[in-house]
Amino acid sequence: MSRLKRAVLVDSVAVEGSGVMTLPSPWIASNLDKIRAAQSGDVLFVASGQGKQQRKIERRSTTSWSIVLYQPEDGPFRIENTSPITITPSAVSGNITLTASAAIFRSSHVGALFSISPEGQRVTSDISSQNTFTSDIRVTNVGESRRFTVKITGTWAATVTLQRSIGDNLNWEDVTTYTANTTTTYADGLDNQIIYYRIGIKTGEYTSGTVTTTLIYSLGSSRGVCRVTAYTSGTVVSAEVLSDLGGITATDVWAEGEWSSFRGFPTSVAFYEGRLWWAGKNGIGGSVSDAFDVFDPDFEGDAGPISRTIGSGPVDTINWLLPMQRLLIGAEGSEYSARSTTFDEPLTPTNFNIKEASSQGSARVDAIRIDSRGVFLQRSGTRVYELAYNFEFNDYEATDLTALIPEMGEPSIVRMVVQRQPDTRLHCVRSDGTVAIAVIDRPEKTLAWIDVETSGNGVEDAVILPGTIEDSVYYHVRRVINGTTRRYLEKWAL
Repeated sequence: MSRLKRAVLVDSVAVEGSGVMTLPSPWIASNLDKIRAAQSGDVLFVASGQGKQQRKIERRSTTSWSIVLYQPEDGPFRIENTSPITITPSAVSGNITLTASAAIFRSSHVGALFSISPEGQRVTSDISSQNTFTSDIRVTNVGESRRFTVKITGTWAATVTLQRSIGDNLNWEDVTTYTANTTTTYADGLDNQIIYYRIGIKTGEYTSGTVTTTLIYSLGSSRGVCRVTAYTSGTVVSAEVLSDLGGITATDVWAEGEWSSFRGFPTSVAFYEGRLWWAGKNGIGGSVSDAFDVFDPDFEGDAGPISRTIGSGPVDTINWLLPMQRLLIGAEGSEYSARSTTFDEPLTPTNFNIKEASSQGSARVDAIRIDSRGVFLQRSGTRVYELAYNFEFNDYEATDLTALIPEMGEPSIVRMVVQRQPDTRLHCVRSDGTVAIAVIDRPEKTLAWIDVETSGNGVEDAVILPGTIEDSVYYHVRRVINGTTRRYLEKWAL
């Protein structure tokens, strides 16, 4: 069952047979190297670009897993519309149609968010349980211009309460109650004050039935959010309302979601300072603090969401995000650091800027963190660079780790992983199936490159697992045995 106003469809249920259970995913084998992931507990947030929407890989127990779409319901959004084009919603809630005054919709908009702010405010809710209220309306101005309509319909038995909160929508107090269907108006006489109102049923005051409660205020506007569910034409799409719209009049106050099949999806993801960050398509955005799927632009204060464009160089694809002392961004033309001030205060919506740290440019291989330093593959695909903080320049600086042996990465490096015990070793898997290992000892000022080959030269991947005394090092190896290609997970001896 669902209590949502919009339609919710379970389109299939299948019981798997015995044996191996496989979860379907949108990624193909040849593009697995492009996947970027960030983990929070038992949830892995995944970005891959390639026109693929972000996913979450969820672990509920050792035998219960899922792969689901990552779908925030309140943003992020692109810059608000500045053209004369209007959008008209057919209703304020449920499943509706959106009609534009010009052809702005594409078939690839299915799944995209739209923020719409019609003139006036209208909130409604079908209530069949206690402790349930409508969204709020914001009442301003003086005299009769503060009057709004209260509408209650349905077959029900309960006490419906109108509540208000002064100055914000946090501290609610009772105004009046209703026990029967009615359509009336209310004016509070609180001239020049900002008052929020909502209506619903308090705890312990519901008996039975369903009551439809509505508040209608002709002034101001209320921002609602829709998700496109079907494409009809360039001017008409179907949508589901995620947060109630303020009215059904045509409005030019609207904004398109940042992510969609039409606009593209992020190519990198990371956690930094309590936010989930997504980057790509010339933009970088951070969620509300400690709320990894919330991008509500109306959330006020330093904990609010952050949305910025990088604005220079080729940044359609962000190859990696690296959370260090600052959030480092690896683009195809440069590396950037996101910072607040020279004192590195926490990033906020009003204290955020992006500075270029290096102009080497990055290849599409995930960067590695080694303590306070970062390691990335330069855009040539053969040179390995280290990012270290330079106190003289007050930012990160790139140093070539392959300067003395520049051919070490040839023909190209396709994967990098780091081993920490018994010493720090950077394993760089090359496209010809061999591995270049950098043994790094900063206190001893040591850097040594070592070639590793195995019969068939078929190393395709490397995985490091933490061990008690030494880390466990695994190589995924392709071998041809008696004319047959086979693959093995092979472990390094301690």
